[in-house]
Amino acid sequence: MTFGRLVSISIPSFYLKKLFWFFFVFLFLNSGNVHPSCERAFHQFKAQLKTPPRLSRTKIERMHQILNQDHLVPEKLTSALMEDYPELKTLFRFSLPASNTTILNHTHDVLQRFEFQKTHYHYYDLKRQIHSIPLDPTFRIMLALHDIGKGTAIEVTSSKDQIKYTLPILEQVMRDYEFSPEATQLALAVVGNDLIGEYAQKTIGLSSALAELKKLHQALTYILNWSSFIRIQTLFYISDAGAYPEIHARHFKKLPNGKSAIQDPNLLDLFQNFQVDGILPE
Repeated sequence: MTFGRLVSISIPSFYLKKLFWFFFVFLFLNSGNVHPSCERAFHQFKAQLKTPPRLSRTKIERMHQILNQDHLVPEKLTSALMEDYPELKTLFRFSLPASNTTILNHTHDVLQRFEFQKTHYHYYDLKRQIHSIPLDPTFRIMLALHDIGKGTAIEVTSSKDQIKYTLPILEQVMRDYEFSPEATQLALAVVGNDLIGEYAQKTIGLSSALAELKKLHQALTYILNWSSFIRIQTLFYISDAGAYPEIHARHFKKLPNGKSAIQDPNLLDLFQNFQVDGILPE
């Protein structure tokens, strides 16, 4: 009787203990965007700013090798960033609620679109015109980090505040990898606004969008002219917004040569007012 009682008591207790651990592991592995939090990762990144430079010469040279390749491999770029800055792993792996994808996967899509679309938007003319900035590494690093603050913003307030959490990381990373002040200023100006997107969503008017873009360019006149600035801003928008299938279907059309061309009448109106060659459908 005693043995039977012991068995009847000990077996449920044993299984309950195992169930508890299974449940704990399940919660840990499926904790989504809450554990670890993007907000915590963001503050950990900022805390590192108080320490001495964290990148060796080898890491800096490796990054510029990746960024200057003729054919960029997006996964190689983001892997190197996460190796050099472990806090970025949490930020990249955040799942975007409305898009059924992670920031990391979206970033890879954006970088791939840029590599393909740039040939259709006079990119090589741009490279010749802008002598003071190495355009390939600048464009690639700003696209790689253009949404890095979005997870933190969604956790803390809303995705509309993502620039507040993106720009400090972009600026610090570019400084650590020894980009010039001019390249960093250009990247911050381009990533730090969504004026074309806001106009496309009709949250700002035509005159406001043009005025704000001209104000942004005003601070960059010593680096590049209006035409070059708008071409960079256009290519950035096409690479980023066009990577979302629903936005691409609404605002773009794919031409036989593979070019994503603006088709939304509202956006066409804005682009015509830029008065810049090579950004409208041919």
